[in-house]
Amino acid sequence: MEIVSERLGIVTGDDGTQIQVNKTFLTSSPYLVDSVYVVGGNVENKPKLKQDIKYFVNTAYKNFKPIGVASTGQTYIKASDKNNLVGVVSSINNPNFSNEFVSAIAQQRFWDRT
Repeated sequence: MEIVSERLGIVTGDDGTQIQVNKTFLTSSPYLVDSVYVVGGNVENKPKLKQDIKYFVNTAYKNFKPIGVASTGQTYIKASDKNNLVGVVSSINNPNFSNEFVSAIAQQRFWDRT
């Protein structure tokens, strides 16, 4: 598992949970991962982070990869007339999120995605 963010170091969640970032958007690529779990966050340069996350998510989506979306990451991927979000698993009001996301990862690709 790789934690990708705008810079290396420790990231602290709203609940105090700390995780080590081992890749940055500059040193990682959405082409090199099997799936993506999207969360939001507060950073100094929010526009840059937003741009990096959108690129990462859009590239993963275009390559038919499974995408899990935390409640804080909902703004980075939304349903529209141009996409059907097949293989995108949202955590909002979803008590089975972890099982559904693991199943999506096991499927690997979602070829019927638009």
